[in-house]
Order: sequence, then structure tokens, then C-alpha cells
Amino acid sequence: MSLNDVLLSLLEPVGTAGGIHFVTWDMAQQWPEHALDSLLRTGVLVPAKPAESVECRICVEHCDLDVHPVPGRDGDPSRIFAICEDPDMQDQIGPILIPPERLRQWKVAPLQLARVVADLLAVDSQIEDRHGQTDIRIGMLKGRKGRRWLSLNKSPLTLEVNGHQVSLAELLFFEDEALMIDRERIDQLLDTVPSSPGKAYRPSTEKRETRKRASEAMYEDWRDAYRKLRRQHPSSASHPDTWISQRIAKLPIAQGRDPETIRKNMKP
Repeated sequence: MSLNDVLLSLLEPVGTAGGIHFVTWDMAQQWPEHALDSLLRTGVLVPAKPAESVECRICVEHCDLDVHPVPGRDGDPSRIFAICEDPDMQDQIGPILIPPERLRQWKVAPLQLARVVADLLAVDSQIEDRHGQTDIRIGMLKGRKGRRWLSLNKSPLTLEVNGHQVSLAELLFFEDEALMIDRERIDQLLDTVPSSPGKAYRPSTEKRETRKRASEAMYEDWRDAYRKLRRQHPSSASHPDTWISQRIAKLPIAQGRDPETIRKNMKP
């Protein structure tokens, strides 16, 4: 098993459930050396609260048993036990001592992965996972044709770029223990016209959200142009905002909007 195999084994259950996936100590022991350190260092995994149950290894049943911490006495460290639920086995083996490290666990979730993607693509924005939403807005990337929104869909786990969706498992990979993202493919999607969605039904709220994102990306292009033109023509007396908005209205990024609309939305 390689480090990339481990990464894929984490992304798959997250995409299937659209939520948090936990990794136990026992699972991590099956991985290659340094895999856990690499996943923690890159933010793919983060520590989670200690487990409240463990898999019993006494018999072939391999039951999940609740754990019971017992405080130590006279300065001795506390100990952790599990009790078999089979009365006959209880009589034979008594309380089962559980090493404390077996309670350690970690988690991976869509929000973590969205932040990992943002870091790899140098997207500086506030990333939130809002309750009830099926995707997480990461931020905007700038292509040759302007800014486009980047989002992470939770289930299936796909990155949406400029209306195109691609599996996150196809984009993330490790190279010499460094986490990488296929930036070349993302840049291609940024500049590729989205295919027609056909007549598939889309809820009105989703349509409104899509229009809102497109408008925000357009406004950000106007703000970039405003800053550039204002640096070239710093005097607001000889080159007022109305003059700048008229210049922007002649550019492709205006998308047919009139100068007055541009003027109202072009300033940072």
C-alpha cells in the first residue's frame, strides 16, 4: 500500500457519506511508515476526540466493546478496560486491559479537504460549511477569461471549476510525501466553456446561488480592472469613476453591462 493508496481510501468514504470519516489507531497501523505523519502535516487528517469503543481481539468475533477508564491510585496512571458482553467469556477472561494509544483517532471531512484545496491553490478566502448545503464554496480562481468560482461538492466528492466537475481523487496526489494538486487540469477547466446542462431540473435556490456566484466573479473582474486603471490614472479629477466605468464597459469582462451598473459595483 502506497501513500496515494491511503489517500484514496480516505477520500472514498467521505464522498460516499458526504460527511466525516474517522480513522482509528488500528487502521493507521496498517499504513506505510510516515503515512499518518504526512496526512496530518498536510491537513488531510486532523486529531479527533478519543474513541469510546475498540475492537476486541480476544476471540474470533472481534466485537466492538465500550471502554471504561479507571482512575489510578497513589499516583499511578489511570487504566482503560473493556468488558466482554458474553457472560461465559467474562468469566474466562475478566476485564480486558486496553492500551491507551488504541483510543487515539483522527478524522477527515469535506470542510478540511476544501481548506486543503484552497491552500494548494493559494486561494485566500473564508471557507464555511453551511448546514444543509451540498457543496462548500472555496473561492475564486482567475483564468484567461476572468474569475471563476471553485467549489467542493460533498457527495460525490468532486471539485467544481467553472461549471465542470472532476473527482477530487483525480486531482490530489502525493509526490515524495508532498501533497500536490493537478493545477494544469484545473487551469484548463477555468478556460473551458461549460457544457450545456440540458433540461435537467434545478431547484430555484440552486439557480439563484449559481447566478449570485457568477455575478460576484464578474464584479471581482471589474474591481481588478478598476484598480489597474486607477493606478494608471490616479487623478480622480481628470479621470473620474464614470470615465473608468465607461472604459470597463468596452472590455469583454463587462459582459454587456452598462457603465452605470459597472460604476456601482467596481470599487473594492
